Amino acid sequence: MRHVLIEAIDPVCGLDCTTRGRAGGRFDRPVESAEYQGTLYHFCSEQCRLRFESDPRKYVENAENARSGAANNVASKR
Repeated sequence: MRHVLIEAIDPVCGLDCTTRGRAGGRFDRPVESAEYQGTLYHFCSEQCRLRFESDPRKYVENAENARSGAANNVASKR
């Protein structure tokens, strides 16, 4: 049986939402998710998903800024 690993950080609260499941089957734990502009985002809870859905652009921009900040931080340490 092949397993699929979904690695994701909740864009609302920053928690690790990594989950594992069977390809085409059930996941070890429920996955809250929402799609925005063709990208699927995963959440730790229904509350975070609902917050995201109320203002997705806000959370997508925050997540992008966090990623670029982390990338800049790694580059500056070299």
